[in-house]
Amino acid sequence: MTGLSNRHKAFGDITALTARGLNRDRFAVIMIELDDASNLRSLLGYAEMDKIIGSISNVLRDMSEKNKNIMVYHMHYVTFMIIYKEPSSPETIYNFLRDFRKAVQKAYSFKEKKRALNLSAGISIFPNNGTLYGLVNSAYSALARAQEAGFGHTVMAERNYERRVDQELALVNEIEKAIENKDLKLYFQPLYNSKILLFQVLKFYFAGFTQREGLFLQMFLFQLQKRVD
Repeated sequence: MTGLSNRHKAFGDITALTARGLNRDRFAVIMIELDDASNLRSLLGYAEMDKIIGSISNVLRDMSEKNKNIMVYHMHYVTFMIIYKEPSSPETIYNFLRDFRKAVQKAYSFKEKKRALNLSAGISIFPNNGTLYGLVNSAYSALARAQEAGFGHTVMAERNYERRVDQELALVNEIEKAIENKDLKLYFQPLYNSKILLFQVLKFYFAGFTQREGLFLQMFLFQLQKRVD
C-alpha cells in the first residue's frame, strides 16, 4: 500500500548501522505516528484513510530521495520509522520533522480548512539509547510521551546505556575477531537436574546479549566445527 520498506528491513538496517558503530557514527531512529487515527477513520472511512497513509508515504519517499541520509519505513498502519544518518545536531532532526509535517499537511488537506493532519514523533539516538532493541524501544517510548502531551509533539529519548553500549560493541568486536582467528575458547559447566546432565555456556549473558547481537549461532557453529575437526 505504501511502497516503503517494512519493519524487517528497518531492523536489519539498524543492526547493520550499529555493527559499524565502533566508529561512533551517530544516527537517529524516529518513530512517527498519525495522531487521532481512530477518530479520523470513523469520520472519513477506510478509503480516505488509505489516501492519508499514501500521502504520508509519498512525502517520506520524496524526502529520502532528496536526502541520502534519510531512510524511511512503514512499520504498522499509521506508524512510520525514519533512520536519520549522521545528524549534525538535535536541531537538524527537529527542523527535518517540522518540514515533514508541513509537507504532509500540504499533500493532504481537509475540506474543513480548520482541520489538519497532526503527527507525533519519538526520537532515539545511537549510541546513547543502545543498539537495535534499545533504539526501537526508546523511540516508541518517546513517541508515547509525545502523544501524551497532545497532537503534533516531538520527544527525544533520554540519554542512557552509553557505557553499556560501549562495552557491548567492544565485546562484539572481540568475539568476532576471536572466531575469525579461531582463538575463541568456550568453557562449559555441568548442571545436574533430576539426574539429567545439562551444559551451560559461561560467557557473560549469552542467552540475552549474544543472541541479540547475532553471535550465538556463530559461536555454536564455531564450537561444532572444532568438535568435527
